[in-house]
Amino acid sequence: LGPGDVSEHGSGGMTAFVESLKAWPEGSPRGQVVGNLDVTVGIAEYALTMPNPVIKNGIFKARVPNMPAAICLANRSAAHLSACRPAEALADATEAVEAAPEYLKAHRRVLAAHKALGNTKEAIEVKGDLTTFEASARVLPSAGIAMLVAGFSDWDAHVLVYEPIRQRAAAQVIRATCGDALCFMAANFSLVPLQGAQCMMMSVHWVDEEMKRRSVEAFRFLQVDNDHGSDLELPPHGQPSSRAIQYCPMLIHKWVDEAQTDYGIQVTSVKCCQGLVEMTGLVKAALKKGGISCMVQASLSTAASEDNAMGGNFGDPGGDLEGCAQQ
Repeated sequence: LGPGDVSEHGSGGMTAFVESLKAWPEGSPRGQVVGNLDVTVGIAEYALTMPNPVIKNGIFKARVPNMPAAICLANRSAAHLSACRPAEALADATEAVEAAPEYLKAHRRVLAAHKALGNTKEAIEVKGDLTTFEASARVLPSAGIAMLVAGFSDWDAHVLVYEPIRQRAAAQVIRATCGDALCFMAANFSLVPLQGAQCMMMSVHWVDEEMKRRSVEAFRFLQVDNDHGSDLELPPHGQPSSRAIQYCPMLIHKWVDEAQTDYGIQVTSVKCCQGLVEMTGLVKAALKKGGISCMVQASLSTAASEDNAMGGNFGDPGGDLEGCAQQ
């Protein structure tokens, strides 16, 4: 609707539409258009993969995004704003953001409503968050990580909702480009700093049926220590924290195993990169203990070594190529 198309009848029609959907019984198909479903996972399942985020009553919980609801509410917010009802516009826009945090138009509707209400401080904060997201999305390997940086999502939502979406899409691309040929998948693991924390990233690389090299950065991404991020810049290859040393080998085994069982991606080689070079032996042992047969190597060059004008593997002497025996 344009400004000239909005009337009490027009905006009332939008209001009636959304309110009628809300009136449907919870869990019904129409009711789900304006409602969000919760995802709850017990500690036992995600204790290893989520070692740092705050445990809420023993359960990790996230909300499944509801884009249809967000679009309806954002459109109704625009109608309210055009009809000079900024308070109602703000309420709908805020609800739209809650329904689907990744829907940028909803955030912009919140910004417009705050401006109309004269809420300068709030408008500046929302504008700052949008700017942070847009800038982060241009340089970070995934929009999900940019949402974390901007505060649009938390680690629960990232692991339970947004990362699986990226993984499923990546798996479809991998299967489509490999065709019927055997797809040999290499996985690189790195510790990277993010907002002062140490996070582990898994990227996958393969050669498609046309013999072209392909890759997906940040196929998996998880905070393993909420501190010591700056230590990853230390020579020779970044310094992992004690918590990272404790969790990363087990987590690498878990991710390699899940790539196969959940997405049909067979990892045939693992490379330990930034922050993990000196853990190559521990990673080999974890994979071997879990019965995973693959080739493991340490990267000879990392961002930390390049930044400090260093090269070569000064870490784990077991960093050469070595197969893990199948148990």
